[in-house]
Amino acid sequence: MHRSLSIFLALLTIVLVSSLTAAPEGDSASASPGIPSASSAQDRWIYNSDYLVLDVDMTIHAEKHITGPSPTIEQATAEITFFPKRNDLQQILSQQFTPVPTEQEDALLFRWERPRDDNYDIQMKSVVKTLNRPMRITTKVPFPLQGELPEELIEYTQPAKIIDINRDIIKAASELAAGEDDMIVVVDKIAAWTTQNIKYDLSTVTAEATQQASWVFANKVGVCDELTSLFIAMLRSLGIPSRFVSGISYTNSDLFDEQWGPHGWAEVYFPGYGWIPYDVTYGEYGFVDPTHITSKVSLDAEKITTKYTWRGRDVQLTIDDFSTTVNIADRGKELSPYVTLDIELFKGSVNFGSYNFVKATVKNKGAFYQPLDVYLSKTEKLTVLDPHKQHVLLKPYEEKSVFWRLLVDPELEKDYIYTFPVSVYTLGEVSQKKEFKAVKGGIMISKSRIDETIGELQKESQKTYDTTIELSCNAGLPEYYEEETPTITCSITNKGNTFFKDLLLCTDDEADANTCASLELGIQQQITEELSIQEKELGLNAVILTLRHNQLSKESLPPTSRVEFNVIDKPALRITKITNPELVSFSDDVNISFVIEKLSDSNPKQVVVQFKVGGATKEMTIDELAQSQEIYILTKGSNLNEGENAIAITAMYSDNLGKQYRSAETGSIALEPITGKQKFYVLLRKFGDWIISLFG
Repeated sequence: MHRSLSIFLALLTIVLVSSLTAAPEGDSASASPGIPSASSAQDRWIYNSDYLVLDVDMTIHAEKHITGPSPTIEQATAEITFFPKRNDLQQILSQQFTPVPTEQEDALLFRWERPRDDNYDIQMKSVVKTLNRPMRITTKVPFPLQGELPEELIEYTQPAKIIDINRDIIKAASELAAGEDDMIVVVDKIAAWTTQNIKYDLSTVTAEATQQASWVFANKVGVCDELTSLFIAMLRSLGIPSRFVSGISYTNSDLFDEQWGPHGWAEVYFPGYGWIPYDVTYGEYGFVDPTHITSKVSLDAEKITTKYTWRGRDVQLTIDDFSTTVNIADRGKELSPYVTLDIELFKGSVNFGSYNFVKATVKNKGAFYQPLDVYLSKTEKLTVLDPHKQHVLLKPYEEKSVFWRLLVDPELEKDYIYTFPVSVYTLGEVSQKKEFKAVKGGIMISKSRIDETIGELQKESQKTYDTTIELSCNAGLPEYYEEETPTITCSITNKGNTFFKDLLLCTDDEADANTCASLELGIQQQITEELSIQEKELGLNAVILTLRHNQLSKESLPPTSRVEFNVIDKPALRITKITNPELVSFSDDVNISFVIEKLSDSNPKQVVVQFKVGGATKEMTIDELAQSQEIYILTKGSNLNEGENAIAITAMYSDNLGKQYRSAETGSIALEPITGKQKFYVLLRKFGDWIISLFG
C-alpha cells in the first residue's frame, strides 16, 4: 500500500530560515527567508484547490497458466471492492468497466463464460471530482459521548483483528483524553500524538504486511496502514466511533517511484456532523486534501484484495497487483487561508551564549475548529531547545501562541555582529519576518528567566474532570457453606473523562491494603473484578464495596454497592429413636418407627431413606428435610427370619452443590420359633428374593 510522508500542506507551517548572516562590527546583513522546495511550491495548488477533476485508470492483470494435458475453463469470476465510490466529498462523473460487471452493494462482479483468451484483465476508468470542502465543526461536541450510540455505530467502537486494543493502548489514549470535555480536542490530541510518536518507515516489516495496532504501539514504527490502525484503536478505546478508509492519494515524496498510489486514512464520527476524515500520515486532521480518492470504507485495516475464482481443469490463474494511473483533468481556484500570523522575539539583541525565544501567534479567522502543525527549521549556530514541530488546535476565532527557546552559540567570533533572520510561513504563503542580533557585550539571558517568562505568557486551558463511575456488584452465589470462600464480582464502568490509576475497590470503610484491590480504569472502559471474602459468619452477611481514589469528589459519597449473601453450615442428619417390639410371632403385624433428626441449620436435599429388616425393604424420598421427621414402617412377622433380625436404616442426602452424604443406624428384632410349614414359606421367600436380585 502507498505510504506517503508528504505533510507539506498541513494547515499551518512555520519555518525558521536555516541560514545565518554575519558582518563585521559596525555593519549588518540579513538573509532572505527560506522557502519550500521548488517541487513543493509547484504542488501547492494541488492540495489547496477548491476541487480536482481526476481521470483514474485502474487495471488488474490475471493470466491463465496450463498445469495439465487438458486445460479448460468453463467459467471465471472476479470480485472487486476497491474502486472510486460516491460520497459527500467525491462525485463520480463517469465510470467505464471492461468487461461489464454486475454491480453489487459494495462490489463489482466480473464474469467470463467459457472464455477462449489466456488473459482475464479488468480495466476500471473513472472520472472523479473531489471537493475540498470538508465538514467544518463549529461547536463543541461533548466528551465522553452522551447517550446511547445508534446501533449501526456500535461495531466502530469495538476492537477488530488488526485494529486491536490492549491495556497499553487504553492507558495512552486515556492519559491524552484525561480532563478533556470536547471531543474535537480529544481526537486532535490523539491524531497529533500518533503523527509525532510513530515513525514512518518503509524499510520495516510493516511495508509487506499490515501489523496489528498493538504491535505498532509497542514498536513505535509503521506505514500509513499501521499509523491509521493505531489512531483508530486509541479512539475506539475511548468509545469514539472510527473506521478505516482505503483509497488513492498523491505524494511528492522521494520515497516513491509513482506520485499516485494506494493509501489509507481514517474517518471519525462526530454526533451532529457525521463522518469526518483524519489522515495522521499526512498530518491532515478534520479534513483531507482533494488528492484523496476514496475507494473503500471498512471496519478493519484490510489489505486491498482481488478475488478470482474459476471452474475448470488443468489451469491456474495468477493475479498481478493493481496498476493505477491518475491524471488531473481540471481544478478549481486556490483557497485562501483562514489564519493570521504574527511573530515576536523576546529580545532584539543578545550576547554570545545567551538564551532568547521566538513567539508565534496564530489566530483563527474561521467560525470552525482548525488544527495547525507548526514547524521551526534548524539554524546554524542556533540551538533550539523545543521540538521543531509543534501542534495547536484553534477553536472558532481563537488565538494561540507557540514558543521556541533558542540558545546562541557561545563560540561565535567576538569581532562580528551576527544577524539571525526569523521567517514564519503559513499555508497560502502568509508570512512574517523578524530578526535578532548576537553581539559581544550584549545582554545575557539565562535559561531560567526564559522559562519563567514563557510560563507567564502561556495560558494553559483549564480542564474539567468528570469522575463519574458506575459500580455494580453481585455475589457469585446467594448462599455459601461455611467451608467455602464467597466471591463477589464487581462491574466498574468509567463514564467520565478521568483516567484512574491505582483505583481502589475496598470491602470495608477503611482503605486497608489487605481489603482493597488496586485497579487501573481507562476512560469509557468497563472492567470486571472478582473479590474473595475471607471474613464471614453463619447467617446473612452484608458487604459494602466502595471505590476510592484521590480524584473522586470528597464532597459527594464515593460509588458504593451493597452485596448480601447467606452462609450456612453443612447439612447433617441422624437416624435415632428406633422403636420396635423385641419379640414377635410369625403371624403378628409389626410396627417399627424411627426419627430422621435434622442436626444442621441448612436443609438436607434429596433425602433417600432405605429400610431393611429380614425380607422386608422399603425406600422413601424426601425432597428437602426442613425439620426432623418420624417415620413409621408396618410389616409382618412372616417377613422376618427365625431368631434375631437386624434392622438396617440408611439415609443418603446431598447439599445445594450436589455433594453426597450418608448416615446409617441399626437395631434388632427377634422372631419366635416357627413351624416346618412356616420355615418352607421363609425358604420360598428367600429364593424369590434371590431371583429378584439376579434380574433386579
